Amino acid sequence: MTFNPRVYVHEQQTRQEEERPSANGEATAGIGLTEDELALEFTRRHRHELRYVAVWSTWMRWGGRSWRQEPTLDAFDLARAVCRDVADGLDNAKLRARILSAATRAAVENLARSDRAHAAVAGQWDHEPFKLNEPRDTA
Repeated sequence: MTFNPRVYVHEQQTRQEEERPSANGEATAGIGLTEDELALEFTRRHRHELRYVAVWSTWMRWGGRSWRQEPTLDAFDLARAVCRDVADGLDNAKLRARILSAATRAAVENLARSDRAHAAVAGQWDHEPFKLNEPRDTA
């Protein structure tokens, strides 16, 4: 998979038109409650802006003009937001507690790492010395 920043800018603009989750749970009604389904929702929301490079054990985040290493556990926080949105619509306290647990959030982020929409390899980055933090296929 090669990356083209121009495509990502277009996808960022298109993404804003997609349905956004709401605090009242309307947009989360179709999301399942398993860790895998929560990870799929994470990917649906963030596939345009996050890549995971396994050999570096790090997430890369698209900033609108370039990709940057994300050292602040932002992906875990985004997984937390997915879990909160889903839990907001639940009446069952035990199920709600399981969805909001740190273990579930960590599992969501961990599963998302291997999703092909996020997976990237080290060789895709900094291919040309004058185009730092740009994916290989920038033309």
